[in-house]
Formats: sequence, structure tokens, C-alpha cells
Amino acid sequence: MPVLARFVAREAATTSEPVAVELGFGVDVSLSAATCRAVGEPHADRVRFVGYVDRVDRAPDGSTEIVDYKTGRPRDQAAVDAATQLTAYAFGCARGGLRALRWCRKHYQD
Repeated sequence: MPVLARFVAREAATTSEPVAVELGFGVDVSLSAATCRAVGEPHADRVRFVGYVDRVDRAPDGSTEIVDYKTGRPRDQAAVDAATQLTAYAFGCARGGLRALRWCRKHYQD
């Protein structure tokens, strides 16, 4: 089956509802004094962690699904768990970086 046909079939079969696409997020991360010195920023006390999520879905059970589109072969769960980029998305989400979802969900319903 061609790549585009597989993609369309997989998307058509999902029971999740898209609530945002290309959603930007930002989270302030506090740093210890030792970390600031180690990275050469002795007067900084935090950094702003920013990124963009390809798509955010709401699953039927109400949980949030972060969708990251990749080209190439599918990855198993161990590879996904080890992916730095996906870990960064989870970090931002866990710290409230995706709070804009309420607005996005309303925007897509209107």
C-alpha cells in the first residue's frame, strides 16, 4: 500500500479528536545555582523551554495524545521512549505548557 494511502487509512481509523495543530508551547524551568555556573550563566535562575507540537488529540477517555509526524519506518515503543524530541514534548506538557488547548478546542469547534 502506498505511503499516502496508509496514512489516510490510519487517520480515518482513529477515534481521537484533533484539538490543535502546530501548537507552540513554552515552559519556564528553574535552574540550580550550580547548573547556572556550569553552563556559564551565573546570574540566570531559569530558562524558557519552547517548542511546537505537530498535533494534539483528545482520546475518547479524555486523555491527551501528542502526535509527532515522522517520515521513515515506524518505531517501536522503546525507540519512542528514548527519543529526545518526544521526551521534550512530554516535559512541556507535564509542566502545563499546553494550556492553550482549551482555546484551540473551542476554535476548532466554531
